[in-house]
Amino acid sequence: MNHNARFWIVMGAGLIIAAGLFLAGCEVDSASSSIEITPDSVALGSKGQSVTLTAVGGYECTWSLATDTWGILNTRKGNQVVYTSLYQPSGELAVIQIVTLASKFTTMSGLDNTSVLVAATNIPSTNVHYATAYITHLPVVTSTTVAVTSLAGVTTTTSLGH
Repeated sequence: MNHNARFWIVMGAGLIIAAGLFLAGCEVDSASSSIEITPDSVALGSKGQSVTLTAVGGYECTWSLATDTWGILNTRKGNQVVYTSLYQPSGELAVIQIVTLASKFTTMSGLDNTSVLVAATNIPSTNVHYATAYITHLPVVTSTTVAVTSLAGVTTTTSLGH
């Protein structure tokens, strides 16, 4: 076999391998499209209390709050944040802070077969998935009435205040 024929056989095999790899594309399967926050709900009883929230399955995580005056996050980016309460409602009703996690990742989708001879690039596709956690801010307890019944059947009520 002459040198020229061997060259074209090697080049042909190389082009077939390159085309096969190109058509396979590049997918980001390690970035999960399913995300969640743990814990997904928690109750805080006073100003200054904190809770650590963790993203499970996310990638390029961005956190946000529905009401910024009720609490603060130590960071807005990353897989883990610490939420600290800045608010405690008065009265009898609790309020619920909504924490949203946005997970953004980019995948590379392969080109269609008609484009193979024209271009050798993949087209990026950005996906965003969301998860939500709920933080209940408990109201200030101003007084509690406790009823105690003795063995003799006498009931006494006592008011405990703060």
